[in-house]
Amino acid sequence: MRPTLLAGDFIVAWKPSFGVRLPILGWSWEGRSPQRGEVVILQDPDNPQRSVIKRVIALAGDKIEMRSGQIWLNDVGLGLRLVGEDRGVRVFEEGEGQYRVLLRTSSPASGDALEHLNLEPQIIPPAHVFLLGDQRDLSEDSRAWGPVPTQNLIARAGLIWFSFCWASMPECVESSQAGTRWGRLFSWVH
Repeated sequence: MRPTLLAGDFIVAWKPSFGVRLPILGWSWEGRSPQRGEVVILQDPDNPQRSVIKRVIALAGDKIEMRSGQIWLNDVGLGLRLVGEDRGVRVFEEGEGQYRVLLRTSSPASGDALEHLNLEPQIIPPAHVFLLGDQRDLSEDSRAWGPVPTQNLIARAGLIWFSFCWASMPECVESSQAGTRWGRLFSWVH
């Protein structure tokens, strides 16, 4: 989920956001619906024993399509605006600057071909969401799994309460910045 989350980030997650289930008692409370753009934790559709974290891009009833890396939601492009580079990877603001994404390849706005980032138009079924990782070239997400049932959502990512860069992590070795990332402490995940 780079650049939103980095290896070594510890986060607080709001579990009751999407409901509470007590299967032993046969009781559940539904909670609220997920929102476009928020970061959520869910059961990995390929391995339910594992949790993953992704961004909600489309909701039930939405039409989603991806053309050369740019998302089209209900026939309107979310827009990508180049804002910089991070270790040779281009950083874009998406969705009117709501969040940042990484693309290893060239900018869709420059006309460069990004065919590997295409997605045929599809309508999200009821009680499902379409999820993408922010590091688009390297993310396993709804492009591989398809829309994910909302019942698979576990929690909403809330706050980075601690962030540490271990000396053995490649990004820490390259930047010689091992230790606590003070600037990330107590920042909201968005």
